[in-house]
Formats: sequence, C-alpha cells, structure tokens
Amino acid sequence: MSRTLTQADLDRVAGLPSREAAKVLGCGKTSVIKYRDLARQNGGKLPLSVGKNTRSSSAGASSEVRQNADGSLEVESVASLPQSREDVEEVMRKRGFDPESYTFTYRFSDWEAQAAGGEVITMHAVRAGAVPKREVANSAALDVTELMERVDKWEFTHVASQESLSHDMVLGFADPQLGKVDLNGGTDSTVERVMNSFERAAEILREEKPTELLFADLGDGLENFYNTSSQRETNDLDLTSQVRLLRRLQAEGIRMLAPLVPRFIHGSIPSNHGVVRIGFQAEASTQSNDWGLEVSHQLEDVFKDRLDNAEFYRTTTPFASAISIVLEHDTNVGLVHGHQAGQQGKLADWWMKQAFDSENPLHDSDILFAGHFHNLMQEEVIAGRWVITANSADPGSAWFTTRTGRSATAGMTTFMTAGGKFWDLQTI
Repeated sequence: MSRTLTQADLDRVAGLPSREAAKVLGCGKTSVIKYRDLARQNGGKLPLSVGKNTRSSSAGASSEVRQNADGSLEVESVASLPQSREDVEEVMRKRGFDPESYTFTYRFSDWEAQAAGGEVITMHAVRAGAVPKREVANSAALDVTELMERVDKWEFTHVASQESLSHDMVLGFADPQLGKVDLNGGTDSTVERVMNSFERAAEILREEKPTELLFADLGDGLENFYNTSSQRETNDLDLTSQVRLLRRLQAEGIRMLAPLVPRFIHGSIPSNHGVVRIGFQAEASTQSNDWGLEVSHQLEDVFKDRLDNAEFYRTTTPFASAISIVLEHDTNVGLVHGHQAGQQGKLADWWMKQAFDSENPLHDSDILFAGHFHNLMQEEVIAGRWVITANSADPGSAWFTTRTGRSATAGMTTFMTAGGKFWDLQTI
C-alpha cells in the first residue's frame, strides 16, 4: 500500500527498520524507503512541500516562500515539468518579493511520484536560498585614485633600524580582498585597517629589533571577479583598480617597514581569489597565472635598485602553490594560501602529505603559515612543527557570521621566531 508520508511520520518511526516502520505507518516498505531517501537528499528533512495539502491537482505541483528572521528567504517550486531559476523568481513575485533585491543559491532535484490516477510520473523541484543584497551607496563609483592618495598621505615617521637582537619577525598580509564590500564596510575601510596594521608592525619592529622581517603575502590580496555570483553587484572596485591598489598598499608597507630591519624578505604565493579567471569559477590556466604573483614581480622591479636589504621570493614553476624561506635565526617558514586543504582542520594532514616528498618546498618547514580561513589558529602537527593560520584585514563575511554566529578579529597576524620556535603570536 502506498501513501504520502510527512516529516512527522518519518520522525515517528526514526530508528526502525523500513519493514517495521511500514507496519507502524500502515504503508508499503517501498514508500518508507522512498521518503527516507528523499529526506536524505534534502539534508535530513523532507522538502518543504512534501506531505502538504497545498499541492494542486497537477500531480503535486506546489510553490512556497518562507522568510527567516534574518530576512533571507527559502523558495521552492515543484511541478511535473523541469524547474528553473525563472520559476523561483516567478514564485517570489507572486508572493510580493522582488528577485532583483536578492542573491541566490540553487538546488535542483527530481523524483518519481504517483499521480491521482495511479500513473507514476517524474516530479521536478528547484529550491533556492535568497539573501538580501547589501545596499552599498555609490559602491561602483568608488575612486581608486582617492584611495591611493589616502595611502600616500598617511603620516608616518621613518626611523632607521637599531642594532638587532637574535630573532626574526613574521608578518602575515592575508586576505584583504580589496574590492570586497561586506559586514565591516568596503575597500576604504580595508585600506585604513591595513595601514593601521603596518603602523603597529613598525612599532613592534622598533621595540623588538628583529634581524629579519618576513612580509608574508598569503594571498587573496584582491576580491577579483567570477568567484561568487554576487560579486558584480557588491564589488566597489573594478579588477584593474583592485590590482593597482594592492600594489600601492604593499609598496607603502615595504617603504614603512624595510628601513627598520637589517634584512627584509617579501614572500608571495598564489591563491584562489588571486588566480586569473575567464568565467565563473573558471581558472584561465595554471596556479602561477595569479594577480598576487604579478604584483610581487612589480614590487621587485620597483624596489630592487632602491633597497639594498630587500629580497623577493615567490613560486617559480607553473603548478607550484607553496614556498619555504629559511630565516636568519634558523626557522624554516613555509607559505601557502590554504585553500588546497579544503578545510582549516585538514591543513595539518595536507601538510604532512606534502612533507613526504623531499623535493617539496614544505618538506623541512618548521612552521606552515597560511591564510584563506580568515581567523587565527595554531596547531602543533608533530613535536616542534606548527600550522598557523592568519587573521585577515578584509571587511568580514556576513554570510559566514549569519550561518555560524562566529566572526574573527580583523587585522594582520605576526609572531617572533628563532630556532624553529615562535612566540608573541598576535593580530595587530
């Protein structure tokens, strides 16, 4: 015997074998299996419309819009014909919502259902999450020239380096994503955070007097385009302006910090936002085809004849994603963006697998320093070998904060190191 099951039915027989569940519910075993599979495909719960009495006579066709407390919507359209994004927009309009005011994520599915006459037909559904677009005043008209003038006019007193002590300093320039507009403002706010971090780094250099400063460009220096579907609406700088501003900010950081140490090292690696793209999430070629690496080349061209104490390092082969740098006081620091691991908690496993290859640049690293995850974390992988992920100076992530309730301090992460050990790990 076949009948429509509801979420309450499935909850009632949770944990029972399908045969026993069917006896309790008074239906066939295949019905239990089908609806359990449908729930499993939908994240553990039946789709919004399954089992509701709102379906029309057209074999279960339905539509629904549900508004959450944060203003986001859950939209569903179900029918016997294939569903599309346009169907989602039509459902919204009928309920009084303007699709142009939202950014969407979509999920499509289909399954077999029994029509009123007993015929088995294929049903199709599209489900969308709709998040209100942020209202950004004049975001597209933000002038990169004015932003760079603000950097040029930043008041800073240059003081030559004093006699250094027996340790080195690492500064993480991670994920500013210039051009991004989010929870904590736009690019103008990011510029101010970056410059304040540079100024605080200069104070630390004067106080601590390290022998070397490793300026670690950990990637995602610009927001780019084609990473997410909302970027055209939310970015406040075009791509060339993002690149120009990234170059100017790092150049000013070098001018501020390099004179304060006997040796200045700039290290750069490719990243997911930095990669050159030719379409939505479509990389143009190899990892080395990266805007961050291009800015590194430009910075070296500018400073190689102006600073006697500056050195520049970056990946040197098209498919390389990491570099390692041995500092004066015997700490081998590996740099990688971090997206290669997929999840922050998997960075240690990813690194250990890289370290098996004696030709890999991370083989002998004492510390793996990464960005990408926008929060400060330290983990000892094995005795004396550490993973550190850096905070970012970006405008935050409303999506992440709304979804998880979590956020992180905005700024740059720095630490002192010697002999493979580190201390004074902080975000400035």
